[in-house]
Amino acid sequence: RIVMLQKNKSTTIAKFKFLLVVPVLAMMLIYVSCSDERDVSSDDPTGDIDNLISKIQNKDNLSEDEKIELVKVLQAVEEKMEGTSFKEKNKVYEVRGWADTNDVPFAVIEEVPVFPGCADLKTNNERKSCMSEKITQYVVNNFDTGIGKDILDEGEITRVIVQFKINASGDVTEIKARAPHPDLEMEAKRVINSLPRMQPGKQRGKAVGVVYSLPIVFQNGGDTPGAVGETVSDLPPPPPPEAQASK
Repeated sequence: RIVMLQKNKSTTIAKFKFLLVVPVLAMMLIYVSCSDERDVSSDDPTGDIDNLISKIQNKDNLSEDEKIELVKVLQAVEEKMEGTSFKEKNKVYEVRGWADTNDVPFAVIEEVPVFPGCADLKTNNERKSCMSEKITQYVVNNFDTGIGKDILDEGEITRVIVQFKINASGDVTEIKARAPHPDLEMEAKRVINSLPRMQPGKQRGKAVGVVYSLPIVFQNGGDTPGAVGETVSDLPPPPPPEAQASK
Protein backbone atom coordinates (compact mmCIF):
# COMPACT_ATOMS: atom_id res chain seq x y z
CA ARG A 1 0.00 0.00 0.00
CA ILE A 2 1.12 3.54 -0.52
CA VAL A 3 1.82 5.66 2.50
CA MET A 4 -0.15 8.89 2.73
CA LEU A 5 2.50 11.33 3.84
CA GLN A 6 1.70 14.40 5.91
CA LYS A 7 3.88 17.47 6.15
CA ASN A 8 5.05 17.93 9.71
CA LYS A 9 7.85 19.97 11.18
CA SER A 10 10.90 17.84 11.88
CA THR A 11 11.56 17.75 15.58
CA THR A 12 15.02 17.64 17.08
CA ILE A 13 14.47 14.00 18.06
CA ALA A 14 13.40 13.04 14.54
CA LYS A 15 16.49 14.69 13.08
CA PHE A 16 18.68 12.92 15.62
CA LYS A 17 17.16 9.57 14.68
CA PHE A 18 17.73 10.36 11.01
CA LEU A 19 21.40 11.13 11.69
CA LEU A 20 21.75 7.81 13.50
CA VAL A 21 20.50 5.95 10.45
CA VAL A 22 23.00 7.58 8.04
CA PRO A 23 26.14 5.82 9.45
CA VAL A 24 24.34 2.48 9.18
CA LEU A 25 23.56 3.12 5.53
CA ALA A 26 27.15 4.22 4.96
CA MET A 27 28.37 0.92 6.42
CA MET A 28 26.04 -0.92 4.05
CA LEU A 29 27.50 0.96 1.08
CA ILE A 30 31.05 0.11 2.17
CA TYR A 31 30.07 -3.54 2.61
CA VAL A 32 28.51 -3.65 -0.84
CA SER A 33 31.49 -1.99 -2.54
CA CYS A 34 33.81 -4.62 -1.06
CA SER A 35 31.66 -7.54 -2.22
CA ASP A 36 32.46 -9.51 -5.32
CA GLU A 37 29.85 -11.97 -6.61
CA ARG A 38 26.85 -13.23 -4.69
CA ASP A 39 25.02 -16.46 -5.41
CA VAL A 40 21.25 -16.29 -5.25
CA SER A 41 21.16 -19.86 -4.03
CA SER A 42 22.81 -18.77 -0.78
CA ASP A 43 21.58 -15.19 -0.26
CA ASP A 44 19.43 -12.50 -1.87
CA PRO A 45 20.35 -9.21 -0.17
CA THR A 46 18.08 -7.07 -2.36
CA GLY A 47 15.05 -8.72 -0.77
CA ASP A 48 16.20 -7.44 2.62
CA ILE A 49 16.61 -3.93 1.17
CA ASP A 50 13.04 -4.02 -0.16
CA ASN A 51 11.73 -5.02 3.27
CA LEU A 52 13.75 -2.24 4.93
CA ILE A 53 12.35 0.32 2.47
CA SER A 54 8.85 -0.85 3.34
CA LYS A 55 9.51 -0.39 7.07
CA ILE A 56 10.86 3.14 6.53
CA GLN A 57 7.78 4.10 4.52
CA ASN A 58 5.56 3.01 7.43
CA LYS A 59 7.45 4.97 10.10
CA ASP A 60 5.34 7.72 11.64
CA ASN A 61 8.18 9.58 13.35
CA LEU A 62 10.01 10.53 10.14
CA SER A 63 9.16 13.58 8.06
CA GLU A 64 8.25 13.34 4.37
CA ASP A 65 11.68 14.61 3.28
CA GLU A 66 13.48 12.16 5.58
CA LYS A 67 11.49 9.22 4.21
CA ILE A 68 12.21 10.17 0.60
CA GLU A 69 15.94 10.65 1.20
CA LEU A 70 16.26 7.38 3.13
CA VAL A 71 14.42 5.45 0.42
CA LYS A 72 16.69 6.95 -2.25
CA VAL A 73 19.83 5.98 -0.32
CA LEU A 74 18.56 2.44 0.19
CA GLN A 75 17.71 2.17 -3.50
CA ALA A 76 21.25 3.26 -4.30
CA VAL A 77 22.51 0.43 -2.09
CA GLU A 78 20.21 -2.03 -3.85
CA GLU A 79 21.33 -0.82 -7.28
CA LYS A 80 24.97 -1.29 -6.24
CA MET A 81 24.14 -4.85 -5.23
CA GLU A 82 22.29 -5.47 -8.48
CA GLY A 83 25.33 -4.25 -10.42
CA THR A 84 27.03 -7.48 -9.34
CA SER A 85 26.62 -10.74 -11.24
CA PHE A 86 23.86 -12.96 -9.83
CA LYS A 87 23.32 -16.67 -10.52
CA GLU A 88 19.98 -18.43 -10.66
CA LYS A 89 20.01 -22.14 -11.49
CA ASN A 90 23.47 -21.71 -13.03
CA LYS A 91 22.25 -18.95 -15.36
CA VAL A 92 24.13 -15.65 -15.02
CA TYR A 93 22.70 -12.30 -15.87
CA GLU A 94 23.75 -8.69 -15.34
CA VAL A 95 21.72 -5.81 -13.99
CA ARG A 96 22.46 -2.13 -14.25
CA GLY A 97 21.31 0.12 -11.43
CA TRP A 98 18.86 2.99 -11.63
CA ALA A 99 20.75 6.22 -12.24
CA ASP A 100 18.27 9.09 -11.94
CA THR A 101 18.00 10.14 -8.28
CA ASN A 102 15.62 13.04 -9.07
CA ASP A 103 12.69 10.69 -9.60
CA VAL A 104 10.35 9.79 -6.74
CA PRO A 105 9.68 6.14 -5.78
CA PHE A 106 6.09 5.04 -6.40
CA ALA A 107 5.66 4.03 -2.75
CA VAL A 108 6.19 7.57 -1.42
CA ILE A 109 4.82 9.75 -4.24
CA GLU A 110 2.19 12.21 -2.98
CA GLU A 111 -0.06 11.83 -6.05
CA VAL A 112 0.37 8.55 -7.93
CA PRO A 113 0.25 8.41 -11.74
CA VAL A 114 -3.28 7.78 -13.02
CA PHE A 115 -3.78 4.78 -15.30
CA PRO A 116 -6.60 5.05 -17.89
CA GLY A 117 -9.82 4.00 -16.19
CA CYS A 118 -8.70 5.06 -12.70
CA ALA A 119 -9.23 8.82 -12.97
CA ASP A 120 -12.67 8.89 -11.33
CA LEU A 121 -11.45 7.38 -8.08
CA LYS A 122 -11.29 9.87 -5.23
CA THR A 123 -8.36 8.86 -3.02
CA ASN A 124 -4.68 8.31 -3.70
CA ASN A 125 -4.92 4.80 -2.23
CA GLU A 126 -7.77 3.88 -4.56
CA ARG A 127 -5.92 5.19 -7.61
CA LYS A 128 -2.77 3.37 -6.51
CA SER A 129 -4.61 0.05 -6.16
CA CYS A 130 -6.41 0.59 -9.44
CA MET A 131 -3.14 1.32 -11.25
CA SER A 132 -1.47 -1.79 -9.85
CA GLU A 133 -4.43 -3.96 -10.84
CA LYS A 134 -4.60 -2.48 -14.35
CA ILE A 135 -0.88 -2.94 -15.00
CA THR A 136 -1.00 -6.48 -13.62
CA GLN A 137 -3.95 -7.40 -15.84
CA TYR A 138 -2.31 -5.77 -18.85
CA VAL A 139 0.84 -7.86 -18.38
CA VAL A 140 -1.20 -11.05 -17.90
CA ASN A 141 -3.16 -10.37 -21.10
CA ASN A 142 -0.19 -9.43 -23.27
CA PHE A 143 2.78 -11.49 -22.08
CA ASP A 144 3.67 -14.23 -24.61
CA THR A 145 3.50 -17.36 -22.48
CA GLY A 146 4.89 -19.52 -25.28
CA ILE A 147 8.27 -17.86 -25.01
CA GLY A 148 9.40 -20.15 -22.20
CA LYS A 149 8.91 -23.44 -24.07
CA ASP A 150 12.42 -23.54 -25.52
CA ILE A 151 14.31 -21.96 -22.63
CA LEU A 152 12.72 -23.41 -19.48
CA ASP A 153 11.96 -26.91 -18.30
CA GLU A 154 8.33 -28.01 -18.22
CA GLY A 155 6.70 -26.61 -15.09
CA GLU A 156 9.76 -24.53 -14.18
CA ILE A 157 8.95 -21.31 -12.34
CA THR A 158 11.07 -18.20 -12.69
CA ARG A 159 10.70 -14.52 -11.89
CA VAL A 160 11.24 -11.49 -14.10
CA ILE A 161 11.81 -8.18 -12.29
CA VAL A 162 10.86 -5.11 -14.33
CA GLN A 163 11.58 -1.53 -13.34
CA PHE A 164 10.51 1.49 -15.36
CA LYS A 165 9.81 5.18 -15.06
CA ILE A 166 6.58 7.02 -15.73
CA ASN A 167 8.01 10.39 -16.72
CA ALA A 168 6.62 13.89 -16.14
CA SER A 169 4.61 13.58 -19.36
CA GLY A 170 3.03 10.29 -18.32
CA ASP A 171 5.00 8.13 -20.77
CA VAL A 172 6.72 4.87 -19.82
CA THR A 173 10.49 5.22 -20.26
CA GLU A 174 13.82 3.75 -19.10
CA ILE A 175 12.56 0.17 -18.90
CA LYS A 176 14.92 -2.29 -17.23
CA ALA A 177 14.38 -6.01 -16.77
CA ARG A 178 16.14 -8.76 -14.83
CA ALA A 179 15.57 -12.40 -15.72
CA PRO A 180 17.51 -15.66 -16.03
CA HIS A 181 17.22 -15.52 -19.85
CA PRO A 182 17.49 -12.59 -22.33
CA ASP A 183 14.31 -13.66 -24.17
CA LEU A 184 12.26 -13.23 -21.00
CA GLU A 185 13.80 -9.80 -20.43
CA MET A 186 12.99 -8.73 -24.00
CA GLU A 187 9.39 -9.92 -23.73
CA ALA A 188 8.89 -8.13 -20.42
CA LYS A 189 10.31 -4.91 -21.89
CA ARG A 190 8.09 -5.25 -24.97
CA VAL A 191 4.93 -5.58 -22.89
CA ILE A 192 5.79 -2.72 -20.52
CA ASN A 193 6.80 -0.48 -23.44
CA SER A 194 3.30 -0.88 -24.88
CA LEU A 195 1.56 0.42 -21.74
CA PRO A 196 -0.74 3.38 -22.45
CA ARG A 197 0.14 6.95 -21.52
CA MET A 198 -0.94 7.90 -18.00
CA GLN A 199 -1.51 11.10 -16.11
CA PRO A 200 1.88 11.80 -14.48
CA GLY A 201 2.50 11.53 -10.77
CA LYS A 202 2.97 14.70 -8.75
CA GLN A 203 5.15 15.69 -5.82
CA ARG A 204 4.33 18.99 -4.08
CA GLY A 205 1.98 19.80 -6.96
CA LYS A 206 4.62 19.37 -9.67
CA ALA A 207 4.68 16.57 -12.26
CA VAL A 208 7.70 14.32 -11.67
CA GLY A 209 9.13 11.02 -12.85
CA VAL A 210 7.91 8.04 -10.83
CA VAL A 211 9.88 4.78 -10.56
CA TYR A 212 7.73 1.64 -10.58
CA SER A 213 8.80 -1.99 -10.00
CA LEU A 214 6.88 -5.07 -11.12
CA PRO A 215 7.83 -8.68 -10.36
CA ILE A 216 6.39 -11.10 -12.95
CA VAL A 217 6.19 -14.74 -11.87
CA PHE A 218 6.40 -16.96 -14.95
CA GLN A 219 5.79 -20.71 -15.15
CA ASN A 220 6.58 -22.68 -18.29
CA GLY A 221 3.47 -24.60 -19.27
CA GLY A 222 1.11 -22.26 -17.42
CA ASP A 223 -1.65 -20.41 -19.23
CA THR A 224 -0.70 -16.97 -17.99
CA PRO A 225 2.15 -15.32 -16.10
CA GLY A 226 1.48 -13.84 -12.70
CA ALA A 227 2.33 -10.18 -12.23
CA VAL A 228 2.69 -8.99 -8.66
CA GLY A 229 1.70 -5.33 -8.31
CA GLU A 230 4.11 -2.76 -6.91
CA THR A 231 5.65 -2.89 -4.38
CA VAL A 232 8.27 -5.60 -4.11
CA SER A 233 7.92 -5.29 -0.35
CA ASP A 234 4.49 -6.94 -0.70
CA LEU A 235 6.29 -10.18 -1.55
CA PRO A 236 7.20 -12.59 1.26
CA PRO A 237 10.73 -12.05 2.60
CA PRO A 238 13.47 -14.31 1.21
CA PRO A 239 14.12 -17.53 3.14
CA PRO A 240 17.18 -17.68 5.45
CA PRO A 241 20.51 -18.68 3.85
CA GLU A 242 20.30 -22.23 5.28
CA ALA A 243 16.93 -22.84 3.62
CA GLN A 244 18.11 -21.46 0.28
CA ALA A 245 21.32 -23.46 0.38
CA SER A 246 19.36 -26.68 0.88
CA LYS A 247 17.35 -26.21 -2.32
